[in-house]
Amino acid sequence: MEFNFINETRTGKRHFSLGKANEDVYHVYEDDRIAIAVVSDGASQSPCAIAAATANVEAVIEVAKDPDIWTMKNKHLKLRFMESFEQSLKRQPYNYELLCATCAAVIVNKYSEEYIALSVGDCMIASLNRSFEPELLLSPRNLFFQKNRTVFTNAETSIVLMKICTGKLDNIAAITLITDGAQQLFEIDNTEELTRLAALNVMNNETARSELNKQIEEMSESTSDDLTVVMISISDDQSIIDKAVEICGEEVYTSISAPTMSYEENNQNETEISDETIVEYSKSSIIEFLKTPRTAEELIISGYCHKNEIVTSMFLLIDCGIVEYSNYMFRLRSRGDIYE
Repeated sequence: MEFNFINETRTGKRHFSLGKANEDVYHVYEDDRIAIAVVSDGASQSPCAIAAATANVEAVIEVAKDPDIWTMKNKHLKLRFMESFEQSLKRQPYNYELLCATCAAVIVNKYSEEYIALSVGDCMIASLNRSFEPELLLSPRNLFFQKNRTVFTNAETSIVLMKICTGKLDNIAAITLITDGAQQLFEIDNTEELTRLAALNVMNNETARSELNKQIEEMSESTSDDLTVVMISISDDQSIIDKAVEICGEEVYTSISAPTMSYEENNQNETEISDETIVEYSKSSIIEFLKTPRTAEELIISGYCHKNEIVTSMFLLIDCGIVEYSNYMFRLRSRGDIYE
């Protein structure tokens, strides 16, 4: 599963006029197993807004890299995120009560094609289905329904008011995260702009970046808040590509990269496994994961193996003698210090 990311942020007119920095922080991350998009909005009334927003982003990334989150229920996910938020905020050299910032994030498991989305405060997340119809995935939950009141990750009520949403990507083409300054992007009148932006991001990442920059510029004229938009789009699904072309026209279409060689093609001339390969595998995160015996289902859910490639994915580790399979469990073999 492959993704295109676009992201843009702008300092709000109020902060710009006061000579203050942008207090929104965002980050995107991708490796072979997961993809992450996260935004955090520091509270203007706090002198530690940027530090708080940065700490929130770091906390989400820390949790996202834990393969065990894919087997957790929502209640335990909330506890896991709150624990990480608290630890990350307390690492900052400021008073904990002053570290006020909201947060929203999406974590995607490339192998199981599942996602985890969360929101604390007034950041918002929208998904677009494979017909590019937008739907609000997570919206603010304000205590007592006060328009200008929100909740921050350092608040005692944050675990109660945190929203968690989990699901599969089987009917999703794109997911968009925004801080509150960019809320007009999710308004009904702007559905067409959001749809076109998502379609462009599937087809041609550079064109989509240019379009997002233009939209952010226009939105910044009508708000005093800092505003940030991050979008993650599935870019290697032919049905999504076809619909995107239908929306935007073929003039902006850029074909996706040619598929990589299959496992068999890539290894057809390989007769032996080098020591360097064994050492490389011994230092990988899957080795840490297999220090606890795991079933094939756990490996798939946690994103280490595709459901149709469990045998080929684990063959090298078994053939090297690093991993053994018995009683329906994959586990590390004891081989001295090779795992250290």
